[in-house]
Amino acid sequence: MSKPALQQHERYGWVVISILRLSDIFVAFTGFTLGILLPDITKEFSLSPVQQGILGTVFFLGFALFSLPTSLWLTRYSPRRVVLIAITGTSLLLFLQGWSPIFAVLLLGRFLFVVLAVSRSAPEVLLMSQWFKPGQIALVNSFAFGVFGIGQTIGLLFAPFLLQALGSWRDVYYLFGLGLLGVALLWLLLGRERQGQETPASRESLLAPARRVLRRGDIWMLAACQVGASVAFASYLIFWPTFMVEEHSFSLKQAGALLSLYAVGGIAGSFASGPISNLLRRRKSLIWPSGLALPLLYLGLLMFQSPLLLAILLFGAGFFAFVSGPIIVTIPFDLNLEPREIAIAIALTRTLNPLGGAMGPFLVGAMQQLTGSLTWGLLIAVTFPITLL
Repeated sequence: MSKPALQQHERYGWVVISILRLSDIFVAFTGFTLGILLPDITKEFSLSPVQQGILGTVFFLGFALFSLPTSLWLTRYSPRRVVLIAITGTSLLLFLQGWSPIFAVLLLGRFLFVVLAVSRSAPEVLLMSQWFKPGQIALVNSFAFGVFGIGQTIGLLFAPFLLQALGSWRDVYYLFGLGLLGVALLWLLLGRERQGQETPASRESLLAPARRVLRRGDIWMLAACQVGASVAFASYLIFWPTFMVEEHSFSLKQAGALLSLYAVGGIAGSFASGPISNLLRRRKSLIWPSGLALPLLYLGLLMFQSPLLLAILLFGAGFFAFVSGPIIVTIPFDLNLEPREIAIAIALTRTLNPLGGAMGPFLVGAMQQLTGSLTWGLLIAVTFPITLL
C-alpha cells in the first residue's frame, strides 16, 4: 500500500475511534454523575445507605461480570454490528432509567446499561488492530482514557446545574439517552471496518484463546494491579461529595465543582501517559509510582477543608489514578498476542479492576450504616491503591 493510502486509512481510523470515544462520554456521564444525582434519587425512593452503595456498585459489577464472557463470545462477530447494537441498546436503557417507577427498575436499568456498554470493549480491540500499527496503540489508548476523563469532568462540573435547569434527575437521564441515540446514528453512517482487514469468523473454540492467555502469570499480574486503586476511586467518586456536605458543610455545587478537578487530573494523566511511555520506552515506570502517591492524596481529601488545597489534591489524585490506565491496556498489544487474545487479556483487566470498584461503594455504605459516619469507610478505602506498587 502506498504511503498516501496508508495515511488515509490511519486518518479514517481516527474517525472510527472518535465516534467510539463520543459514546464513552455518555457512558461516563451516566456512571460518574451518580454522586451528584444520588441525594435526589435517595429522597424519592427513600434509599438506605446500603441501597445507595449497591446503586453505585452495579456500574462496576457489570464490568466485572461481563467483560470476559463478552470478549470470548463477541470477537467472533462483526465488530461494527456489535458496536451498533450496543450503543443503541444503551441509549434505550437510559430512557428506562429515567422512567423507572421503583428503585428495582432503576437498579436493573443501570446494570443492563453497563452490560451493553462493556460488550463494546472486545469489538473495539479488533477495530484498533485493524486500523492502527502496534506503535500507535499507546497513543490511541491515551486518547481513549483522556476522552473518558473529559466526559467525567463535564458530567461532574455541569451535573448540578443540569439538574437544577431540568428540575429532575429523570430528565438528566432522558437527555443522556437522546445524546447516545445521536451517537448510534453517527456510527450507522460512518462506523466501519477497514476494507480487507475485516475480522474473519474464528473456527477455534470459544475457550481456546482464553486458555492460552490465562496461563500467563504476567497477564494476571497486569490485570490485578489496579484492583485496589479501583476500591478507592469508586468510593470517593460516589461518597466524597456527600462526605463534604455532611462533615464540612460544603454545598453540593461546591463539592461537584471540586470533584471535577479529579477528572481534569485524570485527563492530564491519560493524555500524557502514551507519549511519555513511548518517549521513555518503558511501561512499568508509569504504573508503580501511583501506588505510593494515591493513598496520601486520598487521605488529604479527608483531612483538609481549604478549597485550594482540596483542588490540588483532587487534581493529583486524578492524575495518578489515570496515568497507569492506558499503559495497562497497551501492554497486551506489546506481547505479540493475536487480536482475540489481546481482547481477552484486556477483558481480564476489566474483570478484576471493576471488582474493586464494586467493592468500594458497598464497603463505604456498609460502614456508614454501621457507624453512622462516612469517615471510617473512606478512611479504610485510602489504603487499597498500594496494589499498584
